[in-house]
Amino acid sequence: MDISVCIKEVPDLDAPFSVQDGALAFDTDRVQLNAYDASAVEAALVLTEEHGGSVEVVTVGPTDVTETIRKALAMGADRAVHLTTEDEDAYDARAYADVLAGYYADADADAIFCGKQSQD
Repeated sequence: MDISVCIKEVPDLDAPFSVQDGALAFDTDRVQLNAYDASAVEAALVLTEEHGGSVEVVTVGPTDVTETIRKALAMGADRAVHLTTEDEDAYDARAYADVLAGYYADADADAIFCGKQSQD
Protein backbone atom coordinates (compact mmCIF):
# COMPACT_ATOMS: atom_id res chain seq x y z
CA MET A 1 0.00 0.00 0.00
CA ASP A 2 1.52 3.31 -1.09
CA ILE A 3 0.29 6.21 1.03
CA SER A 4 0.82 9.89 0.33
CA VAL A 5 0.50 12.35 3.22
CA CYS A 6 -0.04 16.09 2.80
CA ILE A 7 2.06 18.04 5.30
CA LYS A 8 2.29 21.72 6.18
CA GLU A 9 4.75 23.92 8.00
CA VAL A 10 3.13 26.08 10.69
CA PRO A 11 4.38 28.64 13.21
CA ASP A 12 5.66 27.18 16.46
CA LEU A 13 2.79 27.83 18.88
CA ASP A 14 5.25 28.03 21.76
CA ALA A 15 7.10 30.88 20.04
CA PRO A 16 6.58 34.44 21.21
CA PHE A 17 3.80 36.30 19.42
CA SER A 18 2.24 39.73 19.38
CA VAL A 19 -0.88 41.37 18.02
CA GLN A 20 -0.16 43.71 15.11
CA ASP A 21 -2.93 45.48 13.23
CA GLY A 22 -5.50 43.18 14.82
CA ALA A 23 -3.79 39.94 13.73
CA LEU A 24 -1.49 37.53 15.52
CA ALA A 25 2.13 37.90 14.46
CA PHE A 26 4.36 34.91 15.24
CA ASP A 27 8.13 34.71 15.29
CA THR A 28 8.46 33.49 11.68
CA ASP A 29 11.85 31.91 12.35
CA ARG A 30 10.27 29.31 14.62
CA VAL A 31 8.24 26.85 12.59
CA GLN A 32 7.34 23.19 12.89
CA LEU A 33 5.48 20.35 11.22
CA ASN A 34 1.74 20.73 11.77
CA ALA A 35 0.91 18.34 14.64
CA TYR A 36 -2.19 16.96 12.90
CA ASP A 37 -0.13 16.21 9.79
CA ALA A 38 2.49 14.50 11.96
CA SER A 39 -0.30 12.25 13.27
CA ALA A 40 -1.31 11.45 9.67
CA VAL A 41 2.32 10.55 8.86
CA GLU A 42 2.44 8.29 11.91
CA ALA A 43 -0.82 6.57 10.93
CA ALA A 44 0.51 5.98 7.41
CA LEU A 45 3.74 4.53 8.81
CA VAL A 46 1.82 2.13 11.05
CA LEU A 47 -0.28 0.90 8.11
CA THR A 48 2.68 0.38 5.82
CA GLU A 49 4.56 -1.42 8.58
CA GLU A 50 1.63 -3.83 8.97
CA HIS A 51 0.75 -4.25 5.28
CA GLY A 52 3.86 -3.23 3.35
CA GLY A 53 4.26 -0.32 0.98
CA SER A 54 5.74 3.13 1.27
CA VAL A 55 4.96 6.55 2.66
CA GLU A 56 5.42 9.73 0.67
CA VAL A 57 4.99 13.21 2.14
CA VAL A 58 3.91 16.13 -0.03
CA THR A 59 4.08 19.80 0.82
CA VAL A 60 3.31 22.98 -1.09
CA GLY A 61 5.20 26.12 -0.24
CA PRO A 62 8.32 28.22 -0.54
CA THR A 63 11.80 26.78 -0.73
CA ASP A 64 12.48 27.24 2.99
CA VAL A 65 10.27 24.39 4.27
CA THR A 66 13.15 21.90 4.20
CA GLU A 67 13.23 21.49 7.99
CA THR A 68 9.60 20.38 7.97
CA ILE A 69 10.32 17.89 5.19
CA ARG A 70 13.32 16.57 7.13
CA LYS A 71 11.15 16.05 10.20
CA ALA A 72 8.69 13.89 8.23
CA LEU A 73 11.54 11.91 6.68
CA ALA A 74 13.09 11.43 10.12
CA MET A 75 9.77 10.01 11.32
CA GLY A 76 10.20 7.30 8.69
CA ALA A 77 8.64 8.55 5.46
CA ASP A 78 10.30 7.00 2.41
CA ARG A 79 10.35 10.06 0.18
CA ALA A 80 9.21 13.66 -0.01
CA VAL A 81 7.79 15.86 -2.73
CA HIS A 82 8.07 19.62 -2.45
CA LEU A 83 5.81 21.57 -4.79
CA THR A 84 7.36 25.02 -4.67
CA THR A 85 5.44 28.26 -4.98
CA GLU A 86 6.75 31.55 -6.24
CA ASP A 87 4.64 33.99 -4.23
CA GLU A 88 3.26 32.41 -1.08
CA ASP A 89 1.03 35.41 -0.37
CA ALA A 90 -0.81 34.90 -3.67
CA TYR A 91 -2.07 31.48 -2.56
CA ASP A 92 -5.26 30.87 -0.66
CA ALA A 93 -6.73 27.50 0.38
CA ARG A 94 -8.28 26.98 -3.06
CA ALA A 95 -4.99 27.66 -4.85
CA TYR A 96 -3.18 25.15 -2.64
CA ALA A 97 -5.93 22.60 -3.26
CA ASP A 98 -5.59 23.13 -7.03
CA VAL A 99 -1.81 22.57 -6.85
CA LEU A 100 -2.30 19.36 -4.86
CA ALA A 101 -5.08 18.16 -7.19
CA GLY A 102 -2.78 18.68 -10.17
CA TYR A 103 -0.06 16.64 -8.48
CA TYR A 104 -2.36 13.82 -7.40
CA ALA A 105 -3.99 13.59 -10.83
CA ASP A 106 -0.83 11.81 -12.01
CA ALA A 107 0.22 10.16 -8.74
CA ASP A 108 -0.02 6.44 -7.99
CA ALA A 109 -0.94 6.64 -4.32
CA ASP A 110 -3.34 4.03 -2.98
CA ALA A 111 -4.44 6.44 -0.25
CA ILE A 112 -3.98 10.12 0.56
CA PHE A 113 -3.85 11.12 4.22
CA CYS A 114 -4.23 14.64 5.61
CA GLY A 115 -4.32 16.05 9.09
CA LYS A 116 -7.78 17.04 10.28
CA GLN A 117 -6.86 20.74 10.35
CA SER A 118 -3.98 23.16 10.48
CA GLN A 119 -2.71 24.63 13.73
CA ASP A 120 -2.45 28.06 12.16
